[in-house]
Amino acid sequence: MPAYNPRLYPYPSRRAVHYAKNGMACSTHPAVSAAGLSILQTGGNAIDAAVAMAAALTVAEPGANGIGGDCFALVWHKGQLYGLNSSGYSPRNLDYETFARRGEVPLYGWDAVTVPGAPAGWAALSERFSRLPFARLMEPAVRMAEDGHALSADVAAGIQGRRVMVAGRALSFSLNFSRASLSDHAARAHRVSS
Repeated sequence: MPAYNPRLYPYPSRRAVHYAKNGMACSTHPAVSAAGLSILQTGGNAIDAAVAMAAALTVAEPGANGIGGDCFALVWHKGQLYGLNSSGYSPRNLDYETFARRGEVPLYGWDAVTVPGAPAGWAALSERFSRLPFARLMEPAVRMAEDGHALSADVAAGIQGRRVMVAGRALSFSLNFSRASLSDHAARAHRVSS
């Protein structure tokens, strides 16, 4: 195995390698990373920060890390490795035989949906490993949802794409988009991030 070289980064990326003395919280959204860092600064541990950031990501990037998704974790704690599979179950009346008869699991509609596993996973991680109360870990996500946050251009473009896709499908729910166009939000977010 080659010797470690902090100046050599052999992977194509737009990101640089960073180091921190007293902890670090990284995500795809600055407000979410700030939420994780605030948890660390108030006495939380890495699991506390990860749970807080996972919840905050459901607000900042709902399509990438939704509260209706699953949760998987590998945790190294006090010299022992723990694994968590908090993936969702299919609804009670949908089983393997149902989909075998159809020949596939549909991409859209209620038959493609599982019972969300993420919230149960967050709670399980918090109960076993947290230093801070679970409610405290949810505070950054609640604050972002209530007060708003900057919408990244990538997320705005993704939502716009879903809007077109959903409009073309006969789904049994409706979407409520804001009066301002998503392009306006993306342009504003781009100006903020530039």
